Amino acid sequence: MLDTEGSKTEAGWENLVVTGKWQAYTNAPHEFVVSLGIIREIGGSATNHTGGDRFGSTAPTLYGGKGFGDIPVPLLQPFAVTGELGYTIADEELKQGEAPPPLATGQPTGGGFAPTFNNGNNNAWSAGISLQYSLPYLQSQVRDIGLDGFLGNLVPLVEFTWSSPASSPSTPGTSWIAAPGAIYMAQWGEVGVEALIPLNRTAGTNVGVVGLVHFFFDDLFPNSPLGRPIFQ
Repeated sequence: MLDTEGSKTEAGWENLVVTGKWQAYTNAPHEFVVSLGIIREIGGSATNHTGGDRFGSTAPTLYGGKGFGDIPVPLLQPFAVTGELGYTIADEELKQGEAPPPLATGQPTGGGFAPTFNNGNNNAWSAGISLQYSLPYLQSQVRDIGLDGFLGNLVPLVEFTWSSPASSPSTPGTSWIAAPGAIYMAQWGEVGVEALIPLNRTAGTNVGVVGLVHFFFDDLFPNSPLGRPIFQ
């Protein structure tokens, strides 16, 4: 949903994104995992009137995660750090249009005109890191402190994301965003909400909010194809 000052609120879908991920390395005793993935954005699948991109992109991505369960300090063991680093390759690179023709007054070609661009995108680097504290892990694996129901299933967290153009020309600059929030874990899935706090001018000037819903198909449909790995 987009809400721009001076314009009516617009609602719609962004481009469809498909992710494939391979768990390349796992060290269970030290709660450490590394995965490799590909994120594919399907261009033209967004709602047109919200300004969805006409062109898609492909982003090879590296993921990592480390739990603190092997640290000999009980209250620190529920902490975990996750991170990712990706490089987005645009299907259609951003290109500057040709300058306007000379004016009849003899003004130089393109004088006084802002540059124009096509509808492409620049290649870009992006990264994120999160620090989480799992109250369910604390209750079940470290010490039961009597948190029942809703509070006992919360995972407070804070994320920091960064993105920067990797090709020229580029319209956006480098941006930094902080996102504190919490995730509620249930048997069927998880629900989360985070604030989006811009840390520089490129990222914006207003605080936003984002929500997420994940369904665990292996728990919801354990005996169906949806609850099993595609490749075994």
